[in-house]
Amino acid sequence: MRPGDLFIIWLIWYSVVRFALEPLRTANWTVDRLPTASVITVAFTVVALVGLVWRHRPSAGDGDRWDREPAVEQNLMT
Repeated sequence: MRPGDLFIIWLIWYSVVRFALEPLRTANWTVDRLPTASVITVAFTVVALVGLVWRHRPSAGDGDRWDREPAVEQNLMT
């Protein structure tokens, strides 16, 4: 995991739950009989998934992963 991954996962979770619950609402805004909130949540889900995949691509580097110990700086003045 990298810093920020939990927020992206939360965005995906929230969007999926919102998409599932949106048909239960009455009198919601629609665009061509599709609830506007559903269209927006699908867009958020796609963007968050693409962002998560982009952050974990093989060429992204391993410098900021949580499963590694941070590098200890050595004091060269002593």
